[in-house]
Amino acid sequence: MHYEEKIRLLNSNGLFDSAKLFELFAIEVGSLYLGQRLYNLNVGTYTYPCVDLVSEDKQFYVQVSTANDLPSKVKSTLEKIRDSKRGDIKSIRNIKFITLDCKSAEK
Repeated sequence: MHYEEKIRLLNSNGLFDSAKLFELFAIEVGSLYLGQRLYNLNVGTYTYPCVDLVSEDKQFYVQVSTANDLPSKVKSTLEKIRDSKRGDIKSIRNIKFITLDCKSAEK
């Protein structure tokens, strides 16, 4: 079974430990891509709203997703940021998405 299939299976059964491991993977890949360290926003809280990671300079935010329907996830994330009452969330401007191979990505 491929890593992607294992994460999807665990997510569908309500087990998110592998999704958390994917966040760790995303930190490393995203840090290389952006050229600066990323930090997990979910460490200080159980689940930080809207995004999962932030760059060292706080200019880039990353949503890590294992969702099958990527267009809905992107739309939902952007709407939550737009509609947030929190200043730190509402001020997010540069968001990246890191996702597993997703069948809906081309949409």
